Amino acid sequence: MASSWLLLSSLMVAVLMTSALTAALADFGTQVLPQAARRQLASSGQTSVVVSGAVDTQIAAADRPAVRSALRAAFGPVPFRLDSARWSDPLGLPAAGGPGRSVRLAVAAAPDQIRMHAALVSGSWPGQPQPGQPIPAALPETVARQLGLAAGDIVAVRDRNTSAGLRFRVSGLLRLRDPAGRYSGFDLIGRSGVSVQPGFTTYGPLVVSPAAFSRGALAVGQASWVALPETARIPPGDLAALAARISRSGS
Repeated sequence: MASSWLLLSSLMVAVLMTSALTAALADFGTQVLPQAARRQLASSGQTSVVVSGAVDTQIAAADRPAVRSALRAAFGPVPFRLDSARWSDPLGLPAAGGPGRSVRLAVAAAPDQIRMHAALVSGSWPGQPQPGQPIPAALPETVARQLGLAAGDIVAVRDRNTSAGLRFRVSGLLRLRDPAGRYSGFDLIGRSGVSVQPGFTTYGPLVVSPAAFSRGALAVGQASWVALPETARIPPGDLAALAARISRSGS
């Protein structure tokens, strides 16, 4: 658990201290009447707190209670929901061809509550992987369009860390119900489904069943958590105190 807390400490410094929620609370607490501030916070799409980091399977499991405990101390009496996702190692896609092309990567993920926040456009949600069979995965429709994939297609990739060859079967295509909503904040790829860095283009996530990680079909490379506070239930007059608690959690 010691390593878990070291990881959590570094993450909280990076995330909580820069949270839009902290800034909003501090600003509202000094400039707006509490009733109006609570209404504005309740309707804001930027009041989630996101924690993420590179971990393996063991640390990801140990960090969840540590993250929850730290956030409970930060939010105090304000109820919140904590959702998480496990992410795979980078997965190398077949080269697109042509000189000067960036390396194409994909990443798979098993997000909590994805069915509450996304709708199927076609196909079905991914089931549990079966031995010797491609791993079922649902793709954001924007990613499928860019990669030229449809439900039923097979995608061959290679784990960039372990060199293991893997196959995915596209079980369906999905779309976030609210791409700008609070839940989308812990998507490590971004709302477009494509992340471009010098020399690399990453697509995803390939949404898989949690069993794909727990049964060893995929290696855990990262984890992310998103805390969704019930801002409408912040006690009157507690805005400044809440902002201070969140800031202390990151120090």
